[in-house]
Amino acid sequence: MKPSEKSDGMVQFIDHMAKANFGRSRTSCVQNDLCVSCGEPAVSFRDELSRKEYTISGLCQTCQDGVFGVRVPDKKQYGIRPLNIEPYQK
Repeated sequence: MKPSEKSDGMVQFIDHMAKANFGRSRTSCVQNDLCVSCGEPAVSFRDELSRKEYTISGLCQTCQDGVFGVRVPDKKQYGIRPLNIEPYQK
């Protein structure tokens, strides 16, 4: 996948921060379909907005859910049980 476009200075800053926090660059991870946070393959996304977020942040769907939380449809409407996923805290 192709990382979202940013200025050269912003790319350098984000890659530096990603390497400091996760040991890998966001740019390299997105180009190789890997998650910058967990290092796992980032190939399946819930929707187009989540896929776009991946090109911006480099976070796979699972890590996005940990950071942003998960919105689950109403149980009565879809017959499912809501997930209790806590936002990621470091």
